[in-house]
Amino acid sequence: MKASSAKAATLMPPERIPRDLPIFLDSPLAVGASEIYLLHPDLYDEEAAAINVLKRGPQHMPSLKIIRTAEESQKINEVAGTATVIAGSGMATAGRILHHLKHNLWRQDCHVVFVGFQAQGTTGRRLVERASEVKIFREPVAVKARLHTIKRLLRPCRPQRVRRVAEAPGK
Repeated sequence: MKASSAKAATLMPPERIPRDLPIFLDSPLAVGASEIYLLHPDLYDEEAAAINVLKRGPQHMPSLKIIRTAEESQKINEVAGTATVIAGSGMATAGRILHHLKHNLWRQDCHVVFVGFQAQGTTGRRLVERASEVKIFREPVAVKARLHTIKRLLRPCRPQRVRRVAEAPGK
């Protein structure tokens, strides 16, 4: 294992994440992609293999809850206390993320992290530009949450790796 792979696998060591911190994966696309990814450890690159060997992947997170239905998603907003919600809609224009934003943007103790580009005219763009209020479902929502932006999280996808996963026999 190269030093860079070991470093990547320990960016957030499990001992720094409270074992009882609820983490919700609330994105149908992310859930499906994760399930496919976990079926093919033989196709992991060196970095992913290192994370897997160190048992730091998503399958080793006891507090990770996979959200499959809209009803389960809505119940997340009833959770008291601290939780992490991983939800996506690219630019906060549709989907489950809008419900989470509506229920949490007004909270000063909430953090919202945007990953990647937010197009002009989208709710995501208004938020990263620090709007004091946004409309969600045509209702004004005050923005009191702390907003963070990560401009680039992942390296570009390697088409040959995607092709190998898609063509893997019997999986």
